[in-house]
Amino acid sequence: MPYQDRLEKKLRALDAICAGHGAGAIHIKLQKNISWLLGGRSHIGLFSVEGVASLIVKDGEIYLLADNVEADRLMEEEFAGMRLTPIVHPWYGKESVCGLAEAVTNCPMITDCQAEDELRRLRISLDEEGLKALRYVGAGIGTVIESVCLSLSRGDSEFEIAGELAGRCAKLGIDPNFAVAAADGRILRYRHPLPTEKKLDKYAMLVLVGRYRGVYASVTRFVSFGPVDADLMGKKAAVSSQYASLYLATRPGAQIGEIFASLAGRYAELGYPGEWAKFHQGGPVGYAAREIKACLGTDVTVEAGQAYAWNPSVPGYKVEDTFIVGGERNETVTKTPNLPSIKVYEQGKEVEIADILVR
Repeated sequence: MPYQDRLEKKLRALDAICAGHGAGAIHIKLQKNISWLLGGRSHIGLFSVEGVASLIVKDGEIYLLADNVEADRLMEEEFAGMRLTPIVHPWYGKESVCGLAEAVTNCPMITDCQAEDELRRLRISLDEEGLKALRYVGAGIGTVIESVCLSLSRGDSEFEIAGELAGRCAKLGIDPNFAVAAADGRILRYRHPLPTEKKLDKYAMLVLVGRYRGVYASVTRFVSFGPVDADLMGKKAAVSSQYASLYLATRPGAQIGEIFASLAGRYAELGYPGEWAKFHQGGPVGYAAREIKACLGTDVTVEAGQAYAWNPSVPGYKVEDTFIVGGERNETVTKTPNLPSIKVYEQGKEVEIADILVR
C-alpha cells in the first residue's frame, strides 16, 4: 500500500477515535504515537516519553507544533516530504503548547493519553512501514548481540559488555533502548540485572532492546566459558519448551489471555510452579518494547501483522526473541545464525531456539 494511502487510513482511524470521545481533534504528544503516525524520530533524549514536538490532527490535516530550535530539522529530515503544516513558536515563549494547540483547533480536543487504549490497538497492528522497520531493527540487534557474544572475554566487566552492545547499535542507526550484560551469580539473583563493574568469570547473559523509526525488538543470548552444568541444562530445556509452546500458540485468532493461562500452567508441569508471577512473560511489541505485558485475562486477539516478544524465564535462564505473526507461519526477526541453536518439538512441530554459546 502506498505511503499516502497508509497515512490516510491512520487519519481516518484518528477521526473515528475523536468522534468516539465527542472531540474534533487529537493532540499527539507521546513519541511512540508520533512515530506510529509519521515514522521518524521525535525525541532528543533516548528515553524521553514525550516528543520534542507534538502533532495536532483535525479533519484529516496534521499540524506540527515545534519550537524554533527543532522545527527545521524535523521538517527537513525526520518528516521530509510529508503533508504537515508547521506551527513554530519561540523556545522562550510564555504560551504553553497546550494553549497553542487549543488556539489551532478551536474545538473540543483530546490528548493521545486519553485515547491510549484505542491507539495501542492501532500500534500493535504493524503496517508495511512498521514491519520494514521491525525487520531492520530485529536483524540489526541480532547481528550486534551475536558479534558481542563471539568477541567478549573472561575478565570483561558488565559495563564494558553493555557498552559494546550499545555502541554497535549506534553504528547501525539503532537506538539502544536497553543494553544489559550480567555475569555469573547476578543472573541467578536478578531478572533485570543492570550492568555493574562486576567482571565476567564463567557465565554471561546479554539482553538488547533496540528501536528504529520508533519500532522496537528484543533479544537475549547466553555465553558460557566452559561446560554447562546439569542444573542449567535442565533450566534451558524447560524454558525452551515453554517458549516453543508460546511461539506455536501465537497464531491468528488466539486470545493472549488464554495463551498466558496455558503458560502459567505449563510452568508447574515443567517443575517451576508459580514462576510466571516472578517476572513478566512478554507480549506484543510495536512502538513500545512491550505494548502489552500479557497476563491472565488480557483481552487481545492475535492477528497477522502483529509482532511478539515472549520471554519465559527461571532464575538463571531466559529465552527471548522477536517474531512477526504471519498468515501461514511466524517469522523470527532477531536471528543469530552464527550462534548455536537447538530444535525443540512441541505439538508435533519443530521450533528453532537459541542455545547457550559455549566457549
